[in-house]
Amino acid sequence: MRFTASRLHRLVPFASLCFFLVLASCGGDAPESTAKKDAAKPAAQAAPPPEVKAVKVQSADVPITMEYVAETQAKEKVEVRARVAGFLEERHYEEGSVVSAGDLLFTIDPSQYEQTLNEAKANLARDEASMIKARKDQQRFKELVDQGAVSQSEYDTRETQAKEYEAMVESDKAAVKQAELNLGYTKVTAPLAGRISKAKVEVGSLVGQGENTLLAEITSIDPMYVNFSISEQEYLTFVKDHQDDNSFTPSFQLVLSDGDVYAHNGTVDYVDPTINKQTGTLGVRTVFPNPNGILRPGLFGRVRVTVNRKDKSLLVPQRAVYDVQGIKQVLMAQNNGTLVSKSIRLGNQVGQFYTVEDGLEAGDVILVEGLQKFHPGMTVSPQVEPIQEVTSANATAAPVQSATAPEAGNATASNATE
Repeated sequence: MRFTASRLHRLVPFASLCFFLVLASCGGDAPESTAKKDAAKPAAQAAPPPEVKAVKVQSADVPITMEYVAETQAKEKVEVRARVAGFLEERHYEEGSVVSAGDLLFTIDPSQYEQTLNEAKANLARDEASMIKARKDQQRFKELVDQGAVSQSEYDTRETQAKEYEAMVESDKAAVKQAELNLGYTKVTAPLAGRISKAKVEVGSLVGQGENTLLAEITSIDPMYVNFSISEQEYLTFVKDHQDDNSFTPSFQLVLSDGDVYAHNGTVDYVDPTINKQTGTLGVRTVFPNPNGILRPGLFGRVRVTVNRKDKSLLVPQRAVYDVQGIKQVLMAQNNGTLVSKSIRLGNQVGQFYTVEDGLEAGDVILVEGLQKFHPGMTVSPQVEPIQEVTSANATAAPVQSATAPEAGNATASNATE
């Protein structure tokens, strides 16, 4: 069957009517039912803010210290030398060992000095006998001169002889004493306790011939000097800070070259009376106990000096600080969890912390992780961790260093503050 255009035109209204009838039979209220079903569905819950580690800014009394390059020095160092000439017969110590005062170190051939001593004793004995006879003759002639049996001149001769022998005896005694000393010098002993060097001469060598031959060196062990220098400006600052506070006593710690802090604290032993004109520094000598012999002369390290104490300083962990174009900042969580960037002014480094001069208050909550992940404007759930006590931390005047700025923030100085 063919449909002409006029017939098709008449069928269009009929088809539309049939379409609406079909919709009505299927439920004409479909849009309303769909809305009711959508309303019946539970609303989608918003994601909770991410958790992040944080700490509260705390205040503490902080010791302020400075560090100086230092070198250890033996309190005493002596040279062991031969005081008499002779062949070195024996060495009695182990090189590099610790010796006590009076320990026998070397023996020089004593034979010639034993002979000299024996001769001196013999001379003394002979002259003592002659002196005794001369005194008896003097006494006898005195009695005779009183009786007029001999002349005064003969008595004077006897008296002179007695005095000469007395003088000879005194000389002989001095010779014996010197011979005993020289014989004693053949036994070379340690003048003080300390660590002894290797022998400077070999056994069998002729020593002391024309000079006091150096045999070894001994350096004391306990205590140990530690020397360092401070600048003129640092000296003046310290004096001004404490000129009205005689109760303050600086403390001294020794940081060894491996970074460990020496177990014992030191005390000031000596300060140079004048400033070194060439270096503009003032020499300071401290003394440290060294009971275990850990310190040896010539060790390099750093002396950490407590020069002051700052009360109620605000402290923030180093890992919480980052840098934005030279400005030190932290991410602070407000009461509603929203992050803001706070510009701060740092003071000294205190262990694993920095002191804060401006920009924060005690109790502020700051992030200690996720500085590269979170940025101002985000909402987080800060998980506040307890902050360790800062009672024995040591502040240094070294320039502070911190992390770089969070990548997402890219904050500038103009929007860095709250």
